[in-house]
Amino acid sequence: MSKPPDDELLNDVFTGEARPEFRAASLECALGAVRQRRRGRRAMNITAALAFVAGLGILLKSLTLPDAPMQPILAVNPQSFAKENIKMVPGTHIRVLSDEELVAMFPDRPIALIGPPEHRQLIFLDEQQKPGLRDAVN
Repeated sequence: MSKPPDDELLNDVFTGEARPEFRAASLECALGAVRQRRRGRRAMNITAALAFVAGLGILLKSLTLPDAPMQPILAVNPQSFAKENIKMVPGTHIRVLSDEELVAMFPDRPIALIGPPEHRQLIFLDEQQKPGLRDAVN
């Protein structure tokens, strides 16, 4: 038969009696590992939250108004039209613009007025036409 080992560590493990220093060191090691995992999870959660907020900010920035400044639309008093010889749409406060007034509203863009006078269309020459759009209009 074999002789029982004389190693103190094996004796402590097999008998279930551990020294207090060994138990304290083992507990500290386990608590340190648990704390490290918790710090890692917390850092991961904070990183994910910051990435979400940054992505949301980029999305909102891309959905804002275009970079080019918009020209203000001028509000006009309908009574001021009575003094001049200006056409109005019957039953509304909508003023009919002349060709010169319409072209003057877009001084920095290439435009064209196409068609007969009663059915003119304003075309912006610097915009690209989407595929299939002409087929849907005709």
